[in-house]
Amino acid sequence: MAQVFREDNNSRMLATALLNLGAAASELKDDEQAEALAAESLAIAQQVGEVRTSAMAYLNLGEPAENRGDYARAWAMNRESLSLLKAMEDRYSLSVAAQNLGSVAEKVRQFERSARLLAAATRMLEQTRISHGPIEQERFDATVERVREALGDEDFHAAWAAGSRYTIDQLIAEAAVFEHDAPAPTDERPATEKAADQFGLSPREREVLVLVVDGRSDREIAAALFISHRTVMRHVSSILDKLEVPTRTAAATAALRLGLV
Repeated sequence: MAQVFREDNNSRMLATALLNLGAAASELKDDEQAEALAAESLAIAQQVGEVRTSAMAYLNLGEPAENRGDYARAWAMNRESLSLLKAMEDRYSLSVAAQNLGSVAEKVRQFERSARLLAAATRMLEQTRISHGPIEQERFDATVERVREALGDEDFHAAWAAGSRYTIDQLIAEAAVFEHDAPAPTDERPATEKAADQFGLSPREREVLVLVVDGRSDREIAAALFISHRTVMRHVSSILDKLEVPTRTAAATAALRLGLV
């Protein structure tokens, strides 16, 4: 069909056809083809002033970039879609863009930001009365759980509550600058992080464990990390379970022996 529109010089329909073909390629996990088709669709849509197709093409360009680890480009593509989607009052697609941004933020370990964006996405999706499909819902839930585990319940709920109150303008402002302070985990991570992964320790649990090894009390750890005493107690209990040790002293000894800190 795209070839027919190309031969007829029907640029508007060609842009839409290429967009749909790109989406199909993405479903088939052919990121290279999906990106090429989305890029061509975007170029044509911009030439003829097709705002909706341009917005959706930006969204479609974000996914393959995220899949290959080009997080700056993935962020930029989703960010570019936001102002176009706002003008169209397309809350469903805005929720998709917010979710995509939250996913990228999680991958670069901007966990509080990820929680805010995922909360904004959830609220906008609820306003549409549209639900995710099973596969998309599973992906979303897994991202949320990783963010919750990284932050701890208290910090997670605070960030989520803030994101749930976002207006569209606040969402756009949140997306204005890409922050990549901490790289996503790679094979070049410090040995302590790799060792911690073997025991399923979250980033926050590793921070708590470092302070346990330093001899800090629960209340001192809470003050140092700006979290509640109860949250520290929960993290310590989880650390003991994961390391299979009975006491804080044993956890500190194991952490030093195993190279966890």
